Amino acid sequence: MKAIYWVLSSIGVIIVIGLIGLLSCFSHVDNYEGAYMFDSRTGQTNALISLDKEGVVIPKQGYIFSYPIIQSVHTIDLRPMQLCIRANFGTFQRVNNCKLVQFDFNGYRKFISWHGRSSYGTETLEKILMAYAYDEHDKGEYTFMKILEDHGDLKPITIDTTSIDKLKTTE
Repeated sequence: MKAIYWVLSSIGVIIVIGLIGLLSCFSHVDNYEGAYMFDSRTGQTNALISLDKEGVVIPKQGYIFSYPIIQSVHTIDLRPMQLCIRANFGTFQRVNNCKLVQFDFNGYRKFISWHGRSSYGTETLEKILMAYAYDEHDKGEYTFMKILEDHGDLKPITIDTTSIDKLKTTE
């Protein structure tokens, strides 16, 4: 009886360890993400893409197999995001400028050479792209970003100071 218990326990432990090992080999890529794989043996990064019949690049989605420790799968959020410069002073809130930008996966190599190899979600990517979206120096150098809409500078607000002067005199 003890032998059967020992054999069944061993088989159960082997199955659990095998499942954990198998699950650690897969990474999930959502439908709004682009992915790339880093191979630590060669130091290469490769985009996880495929081509359709017309030659259009399609990012791979779903579960991606990678060897643990040897290969790493990283994702970058490809959804468009609105980046705004805001002026908030107490109860006075104003949006000065907004741009609709999107990460262009064709420039992912330049991006990771500048910012490092990691997964970039919306919060992190928003802060990084904000700096490049409003940099007027050399937009052609930023091949990893597309500006979809530029709402430009909004018209300045003219403040009527007579009402403020009246408040000061009544005090």
